[in-house]
Amino acid sequence: MTERKLRSDVSLWQQAAFHSDSRAYLALFERVAPRVIAYTFERTSDWLQAQTAAVVTFVETWRRRGQLASSGPMPVPLILGVATEVIRAGLHRAKKNRPLVDALAKGSNQPANLESAVTTAREVGAAVDQLPATVRDLVWLRLQGLNVQETADALRMPAEKVRGLLARGGVAVNGRPFLGSLPDASIDVMRQALEQELSVGRR
Repeated sequence: MTERKLRSDVSLWQQAAFHSDSRAYLALFERVAPRVIAYTFERTSDWLQAQTAAVVTFVETWRRRGQLASSGPMPVPLILGVATEVIRAGLHRAKKNRPLVDALAKGSNQPANLESAVTTAREVGAAVDQLPATVRDLVWLRLQGLNVQETADALRMPAEKVRGLLARGGVAVNGRPFLGSLPDASIDVMRQALEQELSVGRR
């Protein structure tokens, strides 16, 4: 990521978080949604669940923007941290939101390489499940290319604790996203669902 784009992401996040600027937040969504859905897909191995988790993640991040902004300046680790919480919760809240799930199911396209991506996600998931429970979230985030400090920011814990847990677990991780490019139609329908959720939240 270039320094210019990095500053732009941070600027959009600060504008959204500190000034409640939903347009800046939707612009940030356009930039980072592919990375977030790659993460939620890797963890769920299910395309619809991944999209639902991603949209719920952005809704929850918006609702908690003031609190999260005080945890660090970098939006991607913070948003992936919220995604981790959404996935941990088992998507119970998301599944109750039938209009959201139905809109995503009806409107999005599947990636061309979905079948092979599902296989890969399941293989990775099976490998991560063999690790100690204390390091699984850390490993999932490191697989997305976050460094130790970014992983610490995502989980809101000291970086030294992250290093210690990984060392004690004997885990060395190299990031490698594998989902590939996402259909534009899927990003569009996710944005529409997010806009609807933000609109409902303002009522």
